Amino acid sequence: MIYEPTSDHEEIRRWAKLHSAHPAERLPSRVDGEEPVLALIFHRGSSIPDNVIPITWEEFFERFDRLGLSFLGTDDMDQVSREYRFLYDPAEGKSFRTVS
Repeated sequence: MIYEPTSDHEEIRRWAKLHSAHPAERLPSRVDGEEPVLALIFHRGSSIPDNVIPITWEEFFERFDRLGLSFLGTDDMDQVSREYRFLYDPAEGKSFRTVS
């Protein structure tokens, strides 16, 4: 099943809880003024890459809303999928890429 894109914070939190996901930022691979990219990490406490920093839900949603993003999470009926995307509507005039 594929969920419809949503900007609803509670719906995103429910998906994250179901998938043991926690909010994070992925730092750019090089320092050139780029902002960190929003991400979800799975199984907090396990080993995460050095360029990924856990953040609070409040920090996550502040950036999520400021950037005008929507969330699209998928679930497979046979197995729980961790596939998700942050979608951006370029019609709003912001320069931001789709991330997953």
